[in-house]
Amino acid sequence: MATPFERIPPVPEADEMVDAAFAKASRVSETSSGVESQQGMTNLAANRVSSRLGQVVEGFPSFDRLEGFYLAVAHAAVDVDEVRQGLARVDWASEQVERIADEAQSEIADSETTDDAIAARKRVFARISSVVERVEDALDTLREARESLVHIPEVRDLPTAVLAGAPNVGKSTLLSALTRASPDVNEYPFTTKGIGMGHIEDEGYRTYQIVDTPGLLDRPADERNEMEAQAVEALEHLADLVVFVIDPSETCGYTVEEQEALLEETRGFEAPLLIVSNKSDLGEEYEDADVSLIATEEGDADAVRELIVKELRSVADRQKP
Repeated sequence: MATPFERIPPVPEADEMVDAAFAKASRVSETSSGVESQQGMTNLAANRVSSRLGQVVEGFPSFDRLEGFYLAVAHAAVDVDEVRQGLARVDWASEQVERIADEAQSEIADSETTDDAIAARKRVFARISSVVERVEDALDTLREARESLVHIPEVRDLPTAVLAGAPNVGKSTLLSALTRASPDVNEYPFTTKGIGMGHIEDEGYRTYQIVDTPGLLDRPADERNEMEAQAVEALEHLADLVVFVIDPSETCGYTVEEQEALLEETRGFEAPLLIVSNKSDLGEEYEDADVSLIATEEGDADAVRELIVKELRSVADRQKP
């Protein structure tokens, strides 16, 4: 099953799209001449531009048909109303280009000379360029939206553990240790730009999801960025288990007090909570931790994996018909 966003095609740059269409159309003149040549160039250029714009519109999902996690994370990742407006404008441009080309056919056909036909075709090209230029900002908006949406992973109907915590505490490192996923892992905050996904197996026949989320900061919801909003939506819509990663050494850049404030917020989600310390030598200082962990050490990762599997196995058992 694909995500609703996988089929969104690349959104072209306005000027590059028009230039490519006109260059393609110019080759018609190499195989025909006179009025026929100018009509062919007009039709080909208009069809290419209109079709490319239409593909962009058709490639985006209907946000009215989304539900659950995908709807929530779409709203977290992009301004859905702005995207809708951009799609409407691009759709308008696609129709306008077709209309301009249709209207131009009789004008070109009535040309008395080849020079008159060329002049008419150039006017059509100028009008097409003007239409596309008017929606250049809409194309920019859709291009940015696509970049945010196409990276949202497929979410399956499986028992799911969601990794949460402040930025740079080691969630992505933990995901790599628990699963075969290969997220970006760097020593600076907000390396994770969106939702990440990995899977683990229980005795070879059950599969569970592990979801990595962008780091959260201890601040009001209306001050959080799009990455943080995606993390909250994953916790709210996907979590059968929350694995909260804490860095008691504070090398992540956030104090234990700040991380504990996030932990208290996380307790508000309706899911069991597993607290993991990412520093085995400091984990005992954090009394609420269920287990201490250095995610890069295989033995410690196995211990955490066993705890996760135990909880998600019980979820799977409850979900049996």
